[in-house]
Amino acid sequence: CMPGSVNKLSQQTLQECGKAFAELSQRDDIAAMVFTSDKDHFIIGADIFEFLPTFQRPEEELVGWIKSATDIFDTIEDLPFPTASAIDGLALGGGCEWLLATDYRIASQNAKIGLPEV
Repeated sequence: CMPGSVNKLSQQTLQECGKAFAELSQRDDIAAMVFTSDKDHFIIGADIFEFLPTFQRPEEELVGWIKSATDIFDTIEDLPFPTASAIDGLALGGGCEWLLATDYRIASQNAKIGLPEV
């Protein structure tokens, strides 16, 4: 859970998750991992306030930024233990991609899952 009213995937959050997942992938004492939130929503997607400055970067940097985000989901898929997402509220964009990267998903009746950018 990130500080603030909602969980969103900022560049800082993605970097920190990447480091944490790299460490977790080396451990052999974890039986399983469940991703959930104690907020009203799971993950609402990318931090849209970062879009404008990010989209003004040179194309090579922009492609690298997109790849680093998708690498996080690949890392979740490759964790050496079962993973699950427990979804309540919104799971949009990157939040939807996050839950799709886990092995299992369970959703409350309040869950709303989608890819608004499609």
